[in-house]
Amino acid sequence: MRADEVIEILRHYRHDLLNDLQLIQGYAQMDNMKMVKEKTQNLVKKTMEERKLSNLNCPHFTLWVMNFHSTYKQFRLDYEVNVEKADMSSNDLTLLAISKEIMQQIHKHISKEQLYTGKIVFYETNQVYVDIIFNGPIYKIMELKSSLDSKTFVHNVEIDEEECHITLSLQKDS
Repeated sequence: MRADEVIEILRHYRHDLLNDLQLIQGYAQMDNMKMVKEKTQNLVKKTMEERKLSNLNCPHFTLWVMNFHSTYKQFRLDYEVNVEKADMSSNDLTLLAISKEIMQQIHKHISKEQLYTGKIVFYETNQVYVDIIFNGPIYKIMELKSSLDSKTFVHNVEIDEEECHITLSLQKDS
């Protein structure tokens, strides 16, 4: 990644952080301590999730997630990491490539006027699974399901008119 790309990611990150802090400041000025507490807790939770994401040792994928909102303008993405001490470094470029491919396929089957919300959830049993879920109108469902089912590492695909749920299966590094 080039230095100007890193600076752009940092610029977006700083912009989002300042927006959150300005909201907290505004609620404090209005003496709305309930909302100050709620927004502060949300910011702390978000920061803790960022730490867990970066601790997976997937720097390329982490940068992609951190830059997601500026790359995919009609999508909003949250993430949750429920994996303890997993080194996923050998899966980094694979996870990045399959995530980009999934987004490319989803883009062919959505409304251009709609805002989509999504979530990426990491969890583990004997291996690490990654759920990628997007909510909003989906078109040509069977075509999208077929294109996603054929991808390597895709464990399961469930799609209906309002949700696309993809589960990836990855091996943990020893």
